Amino acid sequence: MEVKVLLDSLNPYTGTRLTTLHCVYPQFIHQQVLTHRMFSRNSSSLRAISFDRASEEFEVVYPTWTEEKKGMLGSLVTDNRIKMQADLVVLRMQQLVLEGCERLKALGIHHQDINNYLRPFQNIHTVITATDWSNFFQQRLHESTKPDMQHLAQLIYDALENSYPEDRYRHIPMIDDIKWIGKFSWDEIQLISAARLARISYFKWQDDPQKDLELANKLIENNHPSPFEHIAFAQQDNEYYANFKSWKQLRKVLEI
Repeated sequence: MEVKVLLDSLNPYTGTRLTTLHCVYPQFIHQQVLTHRMFSRNSSSLRAISFDRASEEFEVVYPTWTEEKKGMLGSLVTDNRIKMQADLVVLRMQQLVLEGCERLKALGIHHQDINNYLRPFQNIHTVITATDWSNFFQQRLHESTKPDMQHLAQLIYDALENSYPEDRYRHIPMIDDIKWIGKFSWDEIQLISAARLARISYFKWQDDPQKDLELANKLIENNHPSPFEHIAFAQQDNEYYANFKSWKQLRKVLEI
């Protein structure tokens, strides 16, 4: 698992912090991330890429093994022999899934169907932007939480603790202000940022602002507004604007 701070901002009017993170974690805990409605999110999509590209990203993601017992949470497995044997079982399962997916591809089945079977064995890349993290940490750092989810929550907590937000009136992730200011208008820079955040859906990063602008306009035309939630503007009050406090999302500004 990995957590990286993409941009960390303080509203100069209110002091409210807005942070955008790039998180990498197993697909099998993604549903627990989705339950937190104060987050704006974009995640890598297996529908958006071919089976060949998806299988290149394919890797064995081992869970933190727990022993069977009554209730939702098992005790951690401490016997290394059992953990090793469990890992070998998962490795064999991965090999069988790949073989099956190759056969489905040979039958001409669409990758949106085939790639579903890769999910248990893959990491997912997710961009998360939020002003409110307290409920997430209250739930996901709790001892009753699944160990893998606890680990992700701890990485996010540590990333926020070790990051130092800067005063900003505009929160625009994945943009180098010095490089871009003067070459593009602020409206264009905001669209470029949204496109770059959207590209996480199909693992296709590139440094081509013109193509980014084309993609951003296509997202607007096709009513895919979620990438525009990560760009936001400082407000002079402590009101909530959608799920952000004191920050208004570009999505709301564009009314999409």
